[in-house]
Amino acid sequence: MRTIAAVLTVLLLLAASATAKETTPFRKWTYLRDKTGDGTEFVRIHANSESQEAPGGMLLYRDPGKCGNPVLVFVAPTKKKGQPVEDMQGALRVDEKSVHRFKFKVSFPDNDGLAVVDAADVENASGLFDEMRQGNYLRAKLAIHGGDYIMRIPLAGYAEANARQIEVCSSMPASSKNPSQAESKDKPKEKKGGVGTGFFVNNDGYLITNFHVVNAGRKYQIDYQNNKYDAKLLKTDPNNDLALLKVETPPKTSLNFRGTKPVKTGEEVIAIGFPYYGMVSTHPNITTGTISSAVGLGDDSRLLQTTAPVQPGNSGGPLLDSSGNVVGVVVSKLDAMAVLKATGDVPQNINFAIRTPIVKSFLEINEIAYTTADSAQDLKVVEIGEKSLPGVVLVVAIP
Repeated sequence: MRTIAAVLTVLLLLAASATAKETTPFRKWTYLRDKTGDGTEFVRIHANSESQEAPGGMLLYRDPGKCGNPVLVFVAPTKKKGQPVEDMQGALRVDEKSVHRFKFKVSFPDNDGLAVVDAADVENASGLFDEMRQGNYLRAKLAIHGGDYIMRIPLAGYAEANARQIEVCSSMPASSKNPSQAESKDKPKEKKGGVGTGFFVNNDGYLITNFHVVNAGRKYQIDYQNNKYDAKLLKTDPNNDLALLKVETPPKTSLNFRGTKPVKTGEEVIAIGFPYYGMVSTHPNITTGTISSAVGLGDDSRLLQTTAPVQPGNSGGPLLDSSGNVVGVVVSKLDAMAVLKATGDVPQNINFAIRTPIVKSFLEINEIAYTTADSAQDLKVVEIGEKSLPGVVLVVAIP
C-alpha cells in the first residue's frame, strides 16, 4: 500500500481543505474530491465515529490509478505521542456479522494528537464491503498504546457516497494521476487486456458486451461452450459503454430483448456472467435480485439499478426478467477499474444495467438484427438458466 503522507493533513482532519471540492453529503457519509500537495487528484469519502469513548473517523481513499483498491484509514485522537508501529492486529465487524481481521500500521504525524491507522490485508475484504453496503454500523477494534480502541461508524449513506466516489474517480483524466501511475510520454500505452461477459443478439454470431471490456485489448476471443473462437470488434459506443463483436461460428441460441412492456421497480431479475473468472470458476454464474430503481445514479435514465449481485467479470452480461428476456446489459464501473481488494468488488446493492432501448438503438444504428419477445410468463430460475446460458459467452480482450 503506497504511502499517503502527502495527503494526511487533509485526510486526518476529516474536513475539506482549501482546495477540496465537497459535494452535498450523502446523509452521514461525505464524498470529497481533492488534490495532494504534488497535484495528484484523489477521491475520498468519510464518516465520523459516533462513539463518545472513541471519537475519530473512517476514510476510504482512492486515487485515479487505483480506483478499485480503496485504502482504509482510521483516525483516532490521542493525547500520547508515539513512534510508527507496523504489523498491528485489528478487527472490523458490520452489525452482528462475522469479524474481518486485518493488519495495520499506526503513525502519529507531527505528534498533533492524532493516531493514523492505515489498514491493510483485510480478511475477505470484498465480503466486508458488501456487508457495509447493507449494514447499519461498522465497528472497528484497534490496538493503540496498548489498549483497545473501538470505533462505531454509521453506515447510513455509505453505498451512495461510495458509488459517487467510484464514478468520479473513474472519470478523472490521466493528467490527474500520480507520475508513477501515469503513462510516460515517450512510452506507448501498455494495454493489460480484460475479461467480461457478452451475449448473442442473433443467430448470425453478433454479440453485445461493454466497451470497457474490449477497450483493453488489440484482439479478441470468446469462450463459448468450452471452445475458444476469435472475435472481430465491429463497433463501439464509449458514451453508453457498449461494444459489438462478431464471431463466424453460429451460436446455439441468441437472447430475446423484452418487448414494449415497461420495466418496473420491484421486478425480479437475473444476471448471468463470469464473475472472478479463473479465481472462483470458469463457468457462467447466475444471480438473482430485483429492480431497485428505474433510473441510475443521478437519475440517469439510460440505466436501471438492480440488487442482483454482480462482480468483476459480469460486465457486458445480460440482465433478464422473469420470462428470460433481456431488460439490460450489466455495466460495472468497478469492473473497469479493477475493483476492490484482489479484484475489487462492485457495490452489491447498487449495481447498474444499461437499459434495452439504448442497446436496441445501438444495434439499429449499426443495422444489426435482433428479436424481441413478450414477457408474459414467470419462469423458474433454473428454466431461465437452461434457456439463456447457451447464448452467453466469456469475452477476452487480448493486449
